Amino acid sequence: MPVNKHYCPPKQPDVKGAVIRQLETKRDSIDKLLKKHGNLLFTYAKIPGRNALVVVANDKWPDEMDYTYNVLKNASGKVILIAQIPYSESGDWDIEHLSYFDESGRIFAFVDKQSIFTDYKGGIVRAISTRYFDENFHQLKKTDELADKDFKPIIADKTNFDF
Repeated sequence: MPVNKHYCPPKQPDVKGAVIRQLETKRDSIDKLLKKHGNLLFTYAKIPGRNALVVVANDKWPDEMDYTYNVLKNASGKVILIAQIPYSESGDWDIEHLSYFDESGRIFAFVDKQSIFTDYKGGIVRAISTRYFDENFHQLKKTDELADKDFKPIIADKTNFDF
């Protein structure tokens, strides 16, 4: 029987791509909720030498701290975002670790943002790494990018910066 060289098998659905798009949409909706209702964040501080976190209310920050934690809950009271931010006393760097949670309390996305002052394009360079995970915490997608002070992508070699 002759082989049809022009035969194209039916295209398989991109299930992984669809899942990733759903996770990206879910993350975007949490980010929008944060922007719109940032006043609903629960804020805590980790003080050196203490195990328990301290509640930060009415902008009354402790004199010393190692980290701040911002927690966002959805309308039903479930945690959907935790931002862990190491405290920079000098202020010449900024790091944010953002963990996004699904309805079952599992991490579905993690974003690591690191910013430094530099003489490159406006004075600030940001390294942003984003990862998406399935329900078994298997990584589905990872992106790494550099951005300027306005979060606009830049083309540069990350090794040229001291993150």
